[in-house]
Amino acid sequence: MDLPFQLLIQGLGSGALYAVVGLSFGFIFNTTRVFHFTHGAVITLSAYTVLLGVKELGLPLMPAMLLAAVAAAVLGTACELLLYRPLRRRGAPPLLWFLASFALLVILQNLLLIAFGGVPMTLSAGAMRTFPLGPINLSELVIMKVLAGFLTTGLVAWILVGTRLGRELRAIVSNPEMARIAGIDLDRRFLHAYAVGSVLTVPVGTIALFDQGVSPDLGEQQLIIATVAVFAGGLGSFLGGALGGLVLGLIGAIAVYLTNASYQTTIALAAMTAFLLLRPNGLLGVGLRRA
Repeated sequence: MDLPFQLLIQGLGSGALYAVVGLSFGFIFNTTRVFHFTHGAVITLSAYTVLLGVKELGLPLMPAMLLAAVAAAVLGTACELLLYRPLRRRGAPPLLWFLASFALLVILQNLLLIAFGGVPMTLSAGAMRTFPLGPINLSELVIMKVLAGFLTTGLVAWILVGTRLGRELRAIVSNPEMARIAGIDLDRRFLHAYAVGSVLTVPVGTIALFDQGVSPDLGEQQLIIATVAVFAGGLGSFLGGALGGLVLGLIGAIAVYLTNASYQTTIALAAMTAFLLLRPNGLLGVGLRRA
């Protein structure tokens, strides 16, 4: 086995999954400019819903994922309707938004802890198959991650370019006040952004069930990855989160090759943070003043 190529494939898989995380968080953040802490709980809820659909309701995986998409969309839109919209209408300061979202994340995590316990739960019945491909072994898990990244990025690109929703969201990101003057209903489109961004968490939660399993704190690390991916990809760029996540995964693979797996995430996040100090507007983002 050729270790560098094997690690590159693993990094590509991790990067593809991080891309999905970045896309889901960035779809909401770039549109609303709300640091949606509760997105971590949405990711966790998606995973638990898939788990319940398969194990308790006896559903095949795809119908269980559709059920999870509904649950995620309901929670995401509820955050906008019941938390963020009242704060927006009252002109609440940014710190209050930050604290309210973080408090809701903690509350939901504790509710999930009461409901499911703290032991990680998984759908994996055993070791996943691997397929030899020249000097490397390609696992089912890596294939799932790459497919999720490819399909999710394609879906978001189609929404942004091929639908009225996407065109209006891009107008809001470019200039919210001009978008309002042009007749775009910002409240309605914010609601759609929360719904779509929340639905995009379903592949992340599902793959976690086949990887490390799901526990109430699953969304915490994913939220950190999403934040770094979105900022590294560039503020104002919906697809920048995907690029940032992919680069983050590849840096993690390099970190494993140079050190060991224990430092993978730490070194990757440190490297991306250092990059942001040198290029604050990210890979694809507009300048910070305009953002």
